[in-house]
Amino acid sequence: MDIYRKMEVDEYWIVDWQKRQVEIYTLDYDENEEPQYGLFKTITDDNKEELRIIHFPNIKISFDELFDIG
Repeated sequence: MDIYRKMEVDEYWIVDWQKRQVEIYTLDYDENEEPQYGLFKTITDDNKEELRIIHFPNIKISFDELFDIG
């Protein structure tokens, strides 16, 4: 996370294959401090329709595609 923050990557995901969940973090900018990541949303089977890439809205991947192991 620290490397991404230093490079000012606006968004990153942690994908947990065992829990079948995605944590989406976004970089928050404060005028007087270094940017920090905040948890934007956790996606699970219960809210899988909410999965979207925030900073690249034209790129689409569904929750089921992400976890497709077949």
